[in-house]
Amino acid sequence: MDKCIICTFNFDTFQDPSCSLQSLHLGFNDFTEQGADLLANALQFNGSLISLSLDGCKIGGKGGIHIASMLQVNRTLTHLGLAYTDLDADCIIAMATVLHGNQTLKSVDLSRPLLHSRLEESTIHISRMLQVNSTLTELKLSLHSMTDTGCEWLCSHLLENTSLTHLDLSSNKLSRDGGRHFAGLLRANTPLTSLNLSCNHIDDHGLTDISSALLVNTRLTCLNVCYNKAGDGGLCELAACLQTNNTSLTHLYIWGNLLGTPSCDAFRELLESCRLHPDNTDVHSYVVDNITHLSRTRHHAY
Repeated sequence: MDKCIICTFNFDTFQDPSCSLQSLHLGFNDFTEQGADLLANALQFNGSLISLSLDGCKIGGKGGIHIASMLQVNRTLTHLGLAYTDLDADCIIAMATVLHGNQTLKSVDLSRPLLHSRLEESTIHISRMLQVNSTLTELKLSLHSMTDTGCEWLCSHLLENTSLTHLDLSSNKLSRDGGRHFAGLLRANTPLTSLNLSCNHIDDHGLTDISSALLVNTRLTCLNVCYNKAGDGGLCELAACLQTNNTSLTHLYIWGNLLGTPSCDAFRELLESCRLHPDNTDVHSYVVDNITHLSRTRHHAY
């Protein structure tokens, strides 16, 4: 949808009781703060729209505040995409505050806001929200500059969450301690079924802690640990976990780590034994001169 169509769009349509539009995707268009204000006002009392995506639209922090204000009134939206919209810390905090009471939204994407503080105030507010919110099932917080300290906050509050099943923390600043914090969360068998930790730095130690937790976890079905600087130690522990105690994890993504011969052999065994289905991972094994190698496939986690 180009700029001229956005500018002449009749937002009053959303306030018409006969409006039946259920999904609106305006992603990566010239839709800015002013458009977000008009859209938010129109959607306050809309009774049909359940999915809204503004991903890539530069609505900024003020535009995000307009959307957050709308969510205080709207009781229809269940899916909201605000990734790459240049939200600021105040907007993220406002969204977290609104989600304390919102009982409708199930999926929210807040990836890549523009955060300049190192105090992780937004993470703290999101963590407190997740402690009490009982509706949200999917949350994407990619590129939030979250550190192990923020991760500790998040995991401690998620221990009391009863609804979140999908969590995306890819491309943050988590290290081995972040892996340890998530290991504690996984041992508690919270509702979490899908966890994306790709493009962090949890390394062997963090992955070993997570593998140990998966020996007792019975909920997690999908784990993405691509590009985490993990080597044979952590990867072999993860493979051994799947071969022995864990039966719930069915989707596993590991490409981009330090794949040596031991870890290649371990994942080849997982694939050949059918413990890990080829469609549910991002690696494929092959042998050259009696040495196992792994290549990347086209399968990717959410």
